[in-house]
Amino acid sequence: MSNLGPLIVNIDGLTLSNTDKTLILDDLIGGIILFGNNYQTISQLKNLLNEIKELKPNILISIDHEGGRVQRFRKDFTNLPSFYQLANASGRNREQLSYYSGIIAGYELSQIGIDINYSPVVDICENENNSLLSNRTFGNNENDTISLSSNYINGLMDSGIIPVMKHYPGHGLVNSDSHIEECVSDNQEQSDKFYKHFSIFKKLIQLYNIPIMTSHIHFRNIDDYIVTYSKKILNMINKNNQILLISDDLEMHSAKYKNSVEIQPAERVRLALDAGCSFLIVTTMLLDEVRIHNKTSKYLMENYLTDEVRNICKETRLDRVSYSNFKYLTKKIKNSDELNNLYLEAKKNLSGII
Repeated sequence: MSNLGPLIVNIDGLTLSNTDKTLILDDLIGGIILFGNNYQTISQLKNLLNEIKELKPNILISIDHEGGRVQRFRKDFTNLPSFYQLANASGRNREQLSYYSGIIAGYELSQIGIDINYSPVVDICENENNSLLSNRTFGNNENDTISLSSNYINGLMDSGIIPVMKHYPGHGLVNSDSHIEECVSDNQEQSDKFYKHFSIFKKLIQLYNIPIMTSHIHFRNIDDYIVTYSKKILNMINKNNQILLISDDLEMHSAKYKNSVEIQPAERVRLALDAGCSFLIVTTMLLDEVRIHNKTSKYLMENYLTDEVRNICKETRLDRVSYSNFKYLTKKIKNSDELNNLYLEAKKNLSGII
């Protein structure tokens, strides 16, 4: 299988424009991330994904499909509980419910041809006023987070979906939102608080060979760069380069600016790849003027499919990730009949908290 390009990008609409097709066919594009604007009906979505796969059969199709307030597709999909709801389902078997939630999410996504779900959120949320993480986590207990997320991960993988843990090493270490502001933390590597958050990723990655999404937090007492650009912080979890690291969106404010000075797109790509990321998410979801005028593919081509970026990728991205060695990460141990029955069982048992 041919190697996948490092960029995971979005597209504007329900079908592909000619510009979208040119974008997707470029060697730098390894994946598509879907959002609500790409979905109208199940049949429309299947046609869109078939169209994408016809152009590039080995491209990775991905989505944020956590449940709760972060679920891109709702009509004709199960409205999944948030991780907070799963963790607080008192009097119920929370581990089993978490597994069922993973089964339902994975089953419905795999049926339409999606490969990756950027989920679960394994951050610890210690501040209920944290606008980024509110209701998106399993709470502030380390053991609960590891146990419940493990069961959820098993559910996704049994359904043939690749889970991605996020946001390394723990977005609960700050109360700011990296989408709209620079996120800075004074936590030190040796501090108990830092290790509490970091250790969840460390323990889970020992159990599961799945990708991790990097955060855009700047731990200024550890490195001069945000996590996505920090070789030092990424090496804490990936010393032997055996883990696939996927950056959060490089168009988010905290990745785009340093001390209020904009970092140019090519430099963002260089910093992230050099630090150890294998894939880089780049979208226009925060660029309203671009999306309103359906100019996403044009923007991405002009800013990321440049000769400078190509040379950076050639020189810096030493790992070679193919579709086949990415897809092996799912176990999908259930046959179709088992999975269908498990899906129905999961729907029935989750009905009380959905």
